[in-house]
Amino acid sequence: MSSSRGYRLSALTLTLSQKGEGTKSPGPLPMITSCSPGWISFLRSFIPEMIPHASTCRSPMSMLSVLSKTYYAEKAGIDPKKDFHGGP
Repeated sequence: MSSSRGYRLSALTLTLSQKGEGTKSPGPLPMITSCSPGWISFLRSFIPEMIPHASTCRSPMSMLSVLSKTYYAEKAGIDPKKDFHGGP
């Protein structure tokens, strides 16, 4: 790991830890964020003790699919059952 990357990671960890002081934290800190299903699979396979630190946010493709089937379908007058999404 490069020193600049390590420094940014340390600063982020410190910031998240300080923000959690005195407030109810959504989970253990530091929180690992990644919208990649591959990254989550890696955590499950190789570093399962870090799973509680992983963010639960969906991938951008998954969020777009949900918005399309709810918000956009309602605005455009489209039946959500006829809205299909494909992925990689």
